[in-house]
Amino acid sequence: MLVSDKYGRGTTMFRLKDGGKNIEEVWFSEELDNRMGAMVKVSDYAYGSGDNNKYWFCLDWETGKQKYKDNSIAVGAVIAANRLGCDYDKNKNQIGGKKGFISIFVHKTLIK
Repeated sequence: MLVSDKYGRGTTMFRLKDGGKNIEEVWFSEELDNRMGAMVKVSDYAYGSGDNNKYWFCLDWETGKQKYKDNSIAVGAVIAANRLGCDYDKNKNQIGGKKGFISIFVHKTLIK
């Protein structure tokens, strides 16, 4: 379970245990301080943008290790379906601050 805790407080991955009665922290990322929980999982990676840290981030889903970060477009919301993503640039009030930015970001992560 991936949780972003309020503005500027980081992101934590939790795992349910004991039949869902308890949780344990798997990893924490202070840098990915997502504003409203607008993050997606694509393949084995989590994608989202920061609030105080104005970057788009790609983190390994299992470890939280940062794979990429980029600030060439404004932070905002992101959605994903069928291994493709779409970003919303809040500064320009438009979808896709750069043509296909998040899809390219996802593609760069998935190729080895």
